[in-house]
Amino acid sequence: MDKQELIKRIKAMSAAKTCCPDLKRAVQNYLIALGKPGEKIAAKNLIAEIEEDIMPIEELATFARSARAIQILGKEGAKKLLAHVDELEKIGAKYCDCPACTHAAEILKHKEILLDVKKPAENLPDKKTLLEKLKTMAASPSCYPDLRKAVQSYFDALGTDKEKIAAENLIDELEDDVEPIDLLVIFAHSNRAIEMLGAERAKIFAANADALKASGAKYCNCLACTLGLEVLKYKKVLLV
Repeated sequence: MDKQELIKRIKAMSAAKTCCPDLKRAVQNYLIALGKPGEKIAAKNLIAEIEEDIMPIEELATFARSARAIQILGKEGAKKLLAHVDELEKIGAKYCDCPACTHAAEILKHKEILLDVKKPAENLPDKKTLLEKLKTMAASPSCYPDLRKAVQSYFDALGTDKEKIAAENLIDELEDDVEPIDLLVIFAHSNRAIEMLGAERAKIFAANADALKASGAKYCNCLACTLGLEVLKYKKVLLV
C-alpha cells in the first residue's frame, strides 16, 4: 500500500459514522499538516489516537454482554451484536469490524508509511544565477571595496583548485559587509553620515533608515546588501 492509498483510508475512516470526534480531529490535523514541517508530529498523534480509539474484540464482547448495550441497542440489538461478536471471535478477529475500526486496523498495519516523512528537497538556484547576482552586487555603488576584491578573487579562482577557498573568503566578507539594520540606523544618525552626504541628504537617509527598521527589516536594503543576502541564503551552491 502506498501513502496515497493510506490517505484515502484515513479520509474514509474519518467519514465513517462510527468514527469518534477525537479521531476525526486528529485526522483533520494530519491532513492539514501534509507536506509541511509538522507532518511527522501530526502523523504520530494520529497513530496514537487510532491506537487509543480502535476497539479490541475483547472490549467489544464485554460491551455486547453489558446492560449498557441493551440500553443503547435494545434487547434484540444487543443480542444480534453479541452473536456477531461471537462470529468474529471464532474467526480470530482482533478488532471490531465497524467501518471506522476496519479502516483503522489497516492504517495501523501500514503506519510506518505515515512516519516515513522525507524532508522536501531544497529548491536551490543554479550556480550561474548566483554568479550573475555577484556581478551585479560588485557593480553596485553601495558595494564595499573589500567585497569587490573578494568577488574578483572568487571569479579569478573559478574552475581551479583554489575555488573553494575563494568561495569561503567571499562568504566571510559578505557576512562582514551586509549591514544589519541597527548599524545602519546608528550610521544614519552620525556625524559621519553628515560629512559624507551633507546635512539634507543625511536627514533623508536617517528618516529612511528609521522607517526601514520600523517595517521590521533586519538589514540594509541597498542593492549590494539585498543581493548579498540572497547569495548568503544559498551559499552552499558556491561551496559545492
